[in-house]
Amino acid sequence: MKPLLTARLTLRLYVSTDFKALAAILSDAEVMKHVFMGRPFSDEETRQFLQRHFATTENDPFGLAILCERETSQVLGCAGIIPFDDLEVSDYEFGFLFGKFAWGKGFATEIARELVRHGLHDLGLQRLTATVHPANEASRRVLGKAGLHYMKDDEVPGRGLRQIFCTTQDRHVEA
Repeated sequence: MKPLLTARLTLRLYVSTDFKALAAILSDAEVMKHVFMGRPFSDEETRQFLQRHFATTENDPFGLAILCERETSQVLGCAGIIPFDDLEVSDYEFGFLFGKFAWGKGFATEIARELVRHGLHDLGLQRLTATVHPANEASRRVLGKAGLHYMKDDEVPGRGLRQIFCTTQDRHVEA
């Protein structure tokens, strides 16, 4: 994926020197409480996660990438748009994950809005979805600020019960 820039963030391809920072975020029990299966990743699980879900070239429009603070280049987490076939239809899901040190600063809203804009306008997707654990109130608020609307609760393989939010090109209004 090509780098995406917001006022304070850069979303860019993963490089091997990012591993330590990303592994520290993904191994934090509090960070991982409401994502994936709700438990921290080992270093090996982080490597597998990178191989399965991260974009590998600028020509690949889909996949996760590293989120950095523009001013300092500090790795804050990861985000991106990935194919999502778990709802029995071909779809695309965007997501974001931040280390605790980046919580409460508006970064999630900033990257969520940019990913929605990028997905619907730059990539021409008709619909974008996002999944959130029912207890993750902060992420639900972020999705609302990014213009997504609650669709339904559903069991997502490998993640458990999730609330599904979506927006479409014809109905998207940024909040």
